[in-house]
Amino acid sequence: MASHRAVSRLAHQHRRLSALSLQPTPPFVLERFFAAHEFSCKHALCSSDTEAVSLADTVARMSGDTRALWESLSLGYTETRGHPRMLELLAEDYDGLAPANFQELAPQEAILLTFAALLEPGDAVVATAPGYQSFFTCAEAAGGVVAEWRPRFDGGAARFDVADLERLCAAHRPKCIAVNFPHNPTGALPSEEEWARVVDVCDAHGAYLFADEIYRGLGRTLPAAAAAYGRGISLGGLSKSLGMPGVRAGWLAAKDDAFLTRDYTTICSSAPSQILAIAALEDKAALLRRSNAFVDAGRAAVSGVLDAHADKLTWGPGPAAGPVGWIRLERGSAAAYVDALLESDDGLLLLPSTVFDAGDAHVRAGFGRADSPALMAKWRATLDDADHPATALLRA
Repeated sequence: MASHRAVSRLAHQHRRLSALSLQPTPPFVLERFFAAHEFSCKHALCSSDTEAVSLADTVARMSGDTRALWESLSLGYTETRGHPRMLELLAEDYDGLAPANFQELAPQEAILLTFAALLEPGDAVVATAPGYQSFFTCAEAAGGVVAEWRPRFDGGAARFDVADLERLCAAHRPKCIAVNFPHNPTGALPSEEEWARVVDVCDAHGAYLFADEIYRGLGRTLPAAAAAYGRGISLGGLSKSLGMPGVRAGWLAAKDDAFLTRDYTTICSSAPSQILAIAALEDKAALLRRSNAFVDAGRAAVSGVLDAHADKLTWGPGPAAGPVGWIRLERGSAAAYVDALLESDDGLLLLPSTVFDAGDAHVRAGFGRADSPALMAKWRATLDDADHPATALLRA
């Protein structure tokens, strides 16, 4: 009977993925913007990760057992769920979950497969917005209808009001509430009391809670959705908080096994990536201290820029957590300002709110890298220069 149910579930996922392949998807605006500028600009001030670690340092810091795994590594197929040691380490970080409650995979793949397994045509999804476009596009490709839960700005700081979520759920009766905390691009993070209310709202509506927790560990940490709620699904990874975006390793955590099977995208993950992930998870405390130190220094540098030019740019008290902030232009077009700053001799790259379909009055700054304070000093110099072609666009 169990085998029959498993086969039926896989057949269902295959039908959903087949349907996905037939659905047209719009251009991924943010990724196309980065493809055009990220590696050709002089200085990127908008990156959403933290300072990357090197392979040499990672190998040097490996425990004896992990070093042995690395040195004896076979480049053959790997276990579909992920390396058993990696799953053990993940379970240690999620209260009440076991290794069997995890699936290792790339985070982008996790978003696609979660919505493919979860949604039927016409199902409603309430999602935090603005946000990473695949959160919305993959839900819509699976047949979902997305209602946006947008933040309020109290004194300049972004805050997701749970009362707004309650109203959206009453109106749309969602099958899934999809959230990203700490939030990209605003840096918003609910209090523990607010987070408990989000879980209660999900429970009251019988909705799944799909939480993109990719920035978990950068600043104050909330209970993981998969641990806090029976229908919770947590997305995690190495890219942001642990400084390993090039490894392309992440995971889903859930108590419902329906979200922990994949066969039609990748049947297994990279063997070297999984050993590097084991090394990162074993060294997690040190890596988080390192990343948070970069974020703290970078945030202070951004605050210094904005304090000096509060007549032009503001973010209130700043982001609550994470390595990105949402900065409001008091005047002018964000897209025009970003273009002028990039095309100037300084070659500085910020991210305009237009790529998030979030108006034209904000830019996203990223401040989690080692050179963030130095880059913010370069940005400040352009703002100090009233005749700079970009700064001129911010004047009344």
